[in-house]
Amino acid sequence: MSPVTPTPLQHHLHHHQQQQQHHLHKPTFDLTALPDELISMCYADLPATDLVALEHVSRRLRHLIAYDSVCWRRCTDARWGHLTTNSVLLPSAARHAGTWKNLYSEKAICDAKNNPWLTLCQSEMLAILDLIKQHPVAPHLPTTSHWSTTTNATHHSPPSEPATPPPDKPSPLFSFSSPASVMAHPAPMHHQCINIVLLIDASSSVTDDDFDAMKNFARALVASLRHTHPKSAVALVQFNQHPKVEISLTPVSKAKLTTAIDNMEQLMGSTDIAAPIRRAREILSVEALPGDRAIVLLTDGQTHADELHESEKEARRAYEEVGARMFTLGVGRDVDELGLGRVASGSEGGMNFTLRRLGSTK
Repeated sequence: MSPVTPTPLQHHLHHHQQQQQHHLHKPTFDLTALPDELISMCYADLPATDLVALEHVSRRLRHLIAYDSVCWRRCTDARWGHLTTNSVLLPSAARHAGTWKNLYSEKAICDAKNNPWLTLCQSEMLAILDLIKQHPVAPHLPTTSHWSTTTNATHHSPPSEPATPPPDKPSPLFSFSSPASVMAHPAPMHHQCINIVLLIDASSSVTDDDFDAMKNFARALVASLRHTHPKSAVALVQFNQHPKVEISLTPVSKAKLTTAIDNMEQLMGSTDIAAPIRRAREILSVEALPGDRAIVLLTDGQTHADELHESEKEARRAYEEVGARMFTLGVGRDVDELGLGRVASGSEGGMNFTLRRLGSTK
């Protein structure tokens, strides 16, 4: 009996079965057999969403990826690094968050919660408070001056990379409504005094939400100073076209300081930034205790070119005459980041950040 010739279909099925058997016996590659250094090179360019998915493959990958500061810093810079006014905060904020992954997660949650507004997360807020509380020397001032010249940090050295902490724990979001949240991370207590004049924009261009954000920042700053620099003093000034002193320089330990912030009602009116800076300089020259001096301006920066130039002059004068560092924090729908940056640059150690604005990270 002659053999049966297979049909084309049978021949195709037989060939397919042979291929499958070949693949079954083909040697496979186990990624986890590689050393950590090579594994990290394999996922080095993955986006954050893929990194999170890869963490679920094994416990080893989860731990390796979670504490890869280079990888998560790249992801953080890629998503938020172009927001130039706040990008300088990221290394210090990562240190507060514990890891760069924690910071990425914290900022992503904050963005989703406040969309379409861009606001600072808890760790970024802590980083700003750290900068305000530093003690750079004003090099042009005589050492016999009655304010402290015991440090030399006009140019801040970059903060160190976050050390590998214990396994990740959820990082609580910064709550503006709870000033005590600034003390979530233990900080050493200092005996130096910091004299700070808070200038809060109360003009008509500031919305109710913006004004509340400014007051909440003031509460957070006072709470932080009480914890780390209990001998410090703060004055509160709100302004429109004229400055109004709500409370003169008062020790942060006094309850009436927080009460003054709570009871402050918005003035409304037009905006003049130069006048409150001038008033802050006068307060510091007369009322300040021995120690560091700073002016913290919270505003949307809505002003004319000639008024902006005058504000720059007043900021320089405050630094030259009383050694006050100038910090500008933008709050509002259309923050004038460029103009506020120019005002802050009037002093050594001065810096500009955006606290709250309408926008997109895209």
